[in-house]
Amino acid sequence: MGTYFAEGIGMTANLTPEVGGYRLRGARIAGTVYGTITSVDDGTTGGVPSEFALLQNYPNPFNPVTTIRFTVPVTVGTGPAGIALAGRHALSLRVYDVLGREVATLVNEQKSPGTYTVTWDASNQSSGVYLYQLRAGGFVQTKKMIIIQ
Repeated sequence: MGTYFAEGIGMTANLTPEVGGYRLRGARIAGTVYGTITSVDDGTTGGVPSEFALLQNYPNPFNPVTTIRFTVPVTVGTGPAGIALAGRHALSLRVYDVLGREVATLVNEQKSPGTYTVTWDASNQSSGVYLYQLRAGGFVQTKKMIIIQ
């Protein structure tokens, strides 16, 4: 039925519908498995990311289109009645030339936890080295890419 964050426990994904709600058929809590679980995602591979990351664009070098991936982690705040909420993050993904001039803003919005893919069409840019940078709160990461026209 989906993956949900349970505060202090982690991610759960084995819920079955019942009258009046859902029943948890299995979970892994502090390394101990309870009930029946077909798979467990501890956040180390796949699933919802546990940290911000800016991945290398591909292809690189490119002409004229490239793809950039980045991840947004789960953070937990407390909502009404003490219910754990997965937070959204205000972030930006921008492209700069080697002189530090911004040439494109690819993302400038709130994002929920997950992995995102952005395509940049640089057909109006000159050949050369460009930098792309992900900013979210105190997180900043920059990578280099090359356009060959």
